[in-house]
Amino acid sequence: MKQTIYSLILLMLLIGMQNVFAYSFFTTGHDTLWNDTGTNGVNTPSLYNWSANSIGYSTLHPYSSDTKSIVTNGSGVTTYDLTNYMSSTTDFNITLYWWWNATLTNTLFRVDSSASDALYFGRHTAASASNWGYYDGTTWTDSGTPIATGTWVTVTLSINLSTNRWRAYINDSLVVDWRIPANTMVRKISLDPGAGAQNNFFARLHIWNGTTGDIFISALNCTSCNPPTGDTVAPYTTNDTTPTFTFTTSDVASCRIADMNWNYTIMGSSRDCAGGQGTTSHTCTLTAQDELNAPTSYVHIGCSDGDTRYANSGALEMELTSFVNNASAAIDIGIQNSIVWPQATVYNDQQVYLRDLSNNQVLATIDRVVSYGNKRWLLNYEDNTTLGLFNITPVVYVLDMKNLTFSQIRTLVAALINSTN
Repeated sequence: MKQTIYSLILLMLLIGMQNVFAYSFFTTGHDTLWNDTGTNGVNTPSLYNWSANSIGYSTLHPYSSDTKSIVTNGSGVTTYDLTNYMSSTTDFNITLYWWWNATLTNTLFRVDSSASDALYFGRHTAASASNWGYYDGTTWTDSGTPIATGTWVTVTLSINLSTNRWRAYINDSLVVDWRIPANTMVRKISLDPGAGAQNNFFARLHIWNGTTGDIFISALNCTSCNPPTGDTVAPYTTNDTTPTFTFTTSDVASCRIADMNWNYTIMGSSRDCAGGQGTTSHTCTLTAQDELNAPTSYVHIGCSDGDTRYANSGALEMELTSFVNNASAAIDIGIQNSIVWPQATVYNDQQVYLRDLSNNQVLATIDRVVSYGNKRWLLNYEDNTTLGLFNITPVVYVLDMKNLTFSQIRTLVAALINSTN
């Protein structure tokens, strides 16, 4: 089954190689409010709906299906009025492809509110000559992230009006994070090239609806599965009952891992991930308190940016191999940790017959029978149901187990033998 999945993934990658990038974090689950893809298709506004002060059209484009892209000519601001597409409370993402020429002249992507305030993202002489930055109407801020020239990059402006927050991403990586005035109502987008800002290209401009404040988890890899490469396709197959995952988040975050479908807050600090807290690259190992105890088990990852945004991985299905054999090994360790070891005699997979004074009877094969003096301990683990074993005090004592972690099995076996010897 996994081989088929891998083949499908490879096929999808090969088919999709003509596409430059995918805005997986910002477009999935959202509907397009407005788009200008360069094809003039049905329900697609024409490129010529832009005011034509500073743009022309080019055959340079990031998708083989496109016919043209916008190219700046440096003669002034060009705008597109969004009044018919946006409401005053709409949270949204703007996504586009941007190509810089080798000469990094001023070019800005501008978003205006109804109150004549404007926010800018791009490059300006007030910042470093080669870095992305933003201008909030008062101060120009340098992001420290270099601008790549001669190649298409994806740009996303994620606008959350409910929290008055803007975030800008380049190729799905966070570049800047800033606050905007309360009650901002976005009405217009503009391309704002400075004098001489020629041959900067824009394509596939979309505006997507929906909440933009989420963090997204991606690139999940169970690194303790199938070492050394890991396992990136569910169910994640391993014999490790406290598996380790690596993954990335779309923004800096702290994360936790548990065996229950809890959010980040409920998981609590005892389940904090060991690596990558406060970054976008994380390493999380399930803790002993949540050790998996069934052949098919589930792991959940929750993340928070420490402010208002959260993420959850959903159920990550685990396939634990040789689980019953590992349970038997846990029984052996419990026996070895008891006071009757090493003098006791241990029988593996022993058939036993029990009958009590009420004529209750059980005939079953037991994982381990421990014999010491005149006493016997019957120890068994099943995945789903117990065998119905019972004590015959003071000669026979049973431990009929299911749905336990390996550490719990070890502890219970030693405790039973020690308390009844």
